[in-house]
Amino acid sequence: MILSGALTLVDKRFRAILLREKEKIEYKIEGTFTKFDPLYYKLQLSIGGSNYLVKILVDNGEYIHVKMFIPTLYPVMPCIILFVFRGMTLDDKL
Repeated sequence: MILSGALTLVDKRFRAILLREKEKIEYKIEGTFTKFDPLYYKLQLSIGGSNYLVKILVDNGEYIHVKMFIPTLYPVMPCIILFVFRGMTLDDKL
């Protein structure tokens, strides 16, 4: 596996994927967000797809960290939201 230690800004294409997966993220935390602004991510490549660790700005200045798996065959195969950490800050490392 290749792990990219560098933070990458969320681009338009990846932002669209995250917005499509927002409902799954909200389900994982049993809540909803009116603000949902993905900022940056780290990437880990694997054989069947990619693991992403994403920092997202949500309501009330709170940040969440989301770990998700996007299969190579996405969108034929669905993304998997592995975990969501709430109560993070901008300074918390991914």
